Amino acid sequence: MSEFRPCFLQIVTSADGEESSFSAKGEMALTSLSAILRCRQGEGVVSLSIASDGVRVEREGDYLLRLGFAEGKVYPGVLSLGGAEGRVETHTHRLGYSVGENSVLLSMKYTLCFDSGKQEMNLRLYAQGINNPEEK
Repeated sequence: MSEFRPCFLQIVTSADGEESSFSAKGEMALTSLSAILRCRQGEGVVSLSIASDGVRVEREGDYLLRLGFAEGKVYPGVLSLGGAEGRVETHTHRLGYSVGENSVLLSMKYTLCFDSGKQEMNLRLYAQGINNPEEK
């Protein structure tokens, strides 16, 4: 894995048809087949690992989140809010990504299954390296 370098991230999610977007400066480490992205979101730090065997999303800080994704697979996950831990599963219907020399594209369609119901999700992520480290 290469060393971490500054990047700009844009994530667009759609939950049951309701779209929202998030943009931030972060950092990324890339190889020709994989990527690790990290950024701050609110009071938490989000880490996203992309590789041929799937995607892992982890968040620590104001709440804890650990999710795994691989096309056609079901993975158990963890969501912990305010000290209460809930069970969640991811059912990944479609997952595609591309790692360039200085950028990452990711697209996923999945279902989040909670004890209380489920949510149909779409996620699109674009990360672009920032060439000048002074822009951090």
